[in-house]
Amino acid sequence: MGDCDASHSAGARETARGSGAPEAIHSSRAPEAIHSSRAPEAIHSSRAPEAIHSSRAPEAVGAYPHAKRAGQFVFLSGVGPRQLGSKVIPGVDPFDFERQCRACFENVKLVVADAGLPWLSVVDVTVFLTNMKRDFAVYNRIYAECFAGEGNPNPARTTVEVLGLPTPIAVEVKAICVVPPSA
Repeated sequence: MGDCDASHSAGARETARGSGAPEAIHSSRAPEAIHSSRAPEAIHSSRAPEAIHSSRAPEAVGAYPHAKRAGQFVFLSGVGPRQLGSKVIPGVDPFDFERQCRACFENVKLVVADAGLPWLSVVDVTVFLTNMKRDFAVYNRIYAECFAGEGNPNPARTTVEVLGLPTPIAVEVKAICVVPPSA
């Protein structure tokens, strides 16, 4: 079964206390800390959700903000490779997936920075590709340069193939950031 066989599944083992809750894999925190019945404080925040608009990232293509802060989390809307103040989309004509991917990741960095957050605050990324077979290897290489390794956030990641995206682009990114206590 390879890297994802049942012995490595979080649901394959139960905690020693017999609670039935899955044990965390590769975590340095005790299972009690992970499976606490107390909801995270961020959910109980009295701060109203706020829209975040970046002055440096391309304008949204619909009626939505670049990001939304809710409690101690910032949720980025889907970010594509467009250029600010222009209808030009890098890498569309002629097609250059690497150029689209780099522009997309740079736009994500701009939104994160304009939200007042450090790059290391990115904890989860979802990437949408229109052609997984053709583009995955290039995307994976560029993703590793921008998100993985020392000095980068190393977030959880999901990559999915979609039939299409709202403009003629081949890649779009959503991200979730955690707000540091000082922000």
